[in-house]
Amino acid sequence: MKNSNFLFKKNNFKKARLNTEARLEVENINVSYGKNIALDNISFVVEEGENIALIGPNGAGKSTLFKALVGLIPLDSGKILIHGFPAGYHIDCVAYVPQKEEIDWMFPITVFEVVLMGRYSNLKTFSKPQKKDSEIVFSSLEKMGIKELAHEKISELSGGQQQKVFIARAIAQRPHILLMDEPFTGVDLSTKETILSFLNDSKKNKITVIVAIHDLNIAAKNFEKVILLNKKLISFGKPAEVFIKSNLNKAFGDQIMFLNGMAFLDECCPPDDYKKNVGGL
Repeated sequence: MKNSNFLFKKNNFKKARLNTEARLEVENINVSYGKNIALDNISFVVEEGENIALIGPNGAGKSTLFKALVGLIPLDSGKILIHGFPAGYHIDCVAYVPQKEEIDWMFPITVFEVVLMGRYSNLKTFSKPQKKDSEIVFSSLEKMGIKELAHEKISELSGGQQQKVFIARAIAQRPHILLMDEPFTGVDLSTKETILSFLNDSKKNKITVIVAIHDLNIAAKNFEKVILLNKKLISFGKPAEVFIKSNLNKAFGDQIMFLNGMAFLDECCPPDDYKKNVGGL
């Protein structure tokens, strides 16, 4: 009986997702690792199709927020709603591209096989991928401009190509919400341009995208809203509203510098070591 109730709820949700927008609601969530607070009473709402930049210093809780949104870590309190239902009701609704450092790039697997993983949640139990799944894989690779790399080993790719592969895997999942953790880090200009072009296409296709980045300039020019985070929510809104001196000082402290009205981040050192390394008091 318990299993049948679960299936009933899942089926109801599948119907709901066809008739409602992919609205993401985060309500008073708290996450901690032991005694260390990672996220402190975070609340915000993202509407369907919005492109959001997630900004904050190292250790601000950006990756923790993403992992909470996809159910990889539990909440201490609060709730997350997607389509008005708790996160996790539909496993393929949210796709997550983690930081490159979290991926084992030496695993003996091809580009095609990596992207095909994005289709697994759509397959019936014990069923094999169908022709449609292969077509979606190649279409996703083509969107990232790496279709010709389908049969290459991921260990043989450049950093930019590897990043494109994992974004292609997320695209193959056909998500309503896409989370990308530092996709611009350690990639070339061509890869950055490909990702930014994809973000524009996502807007047209009503895919909600939240991207954790460090570059304030990219955030200001290419995203309609910004979440400024440092364990607590500092500010959420349009870049011009969020990127004001008081907010940036709260978020970055001594890491932020201002020159001729421009804000610059100095990330040469972890925040705790900053003053020590620059000889400050």
